[in-house]
Amino acid sequence: YYYIVLSDKSYVPTGAWVYIMNVFTIGYNTLLVALIIMLLWLLNLPMSLGYFRMKTKTILRFTLNMTFKNILFTFLYLFVLVAPLLLCFINSFFIPIWFLVGISLPLFIIYRLSAKKYRTLVNEFESYKDDDIYDLEEDNK
Repeated sequence: YYYIVLSDKSYVPTGAWVYIMNVFTIGYNTLLVALIIMLLWLLNLPMSLGYFRMKTKTILRFTLNMTFKNILFTFLYLFVLVAPLLLCFINSFFIPIWFLVGISLPLFIIYRLSAKKYRTLVNEFESYKDDDIYDLEEDNK
């Protein structure tokens, strides 16, 4: 909605509409930044879920922290996921290969790239088992 309203070049706002257009611009930019943050956050979520057993709120906060603490790795993960798709768009020869490996190969590459870092974090996390963030109820099941 914001983009449609803001991209109409034939309409020149006057009066109070100038302020409303400013609010639309702020809303559009905020939404765009939030979507980018969520995409980057989703790239790191599988590794956090695979290595740690914490409460949901804690794992989401931890993943957001890991996303921006290691932003270069996050962009590397993004490249690993997007590169095969770009190859498919550039040359249709890669489409059958993409259907063969799908998303599993990029996720495996991401796992191999970040395994050492997350194993180190797991070893450090073992010292915090007694804290509230560790989900002990799941161990008893």
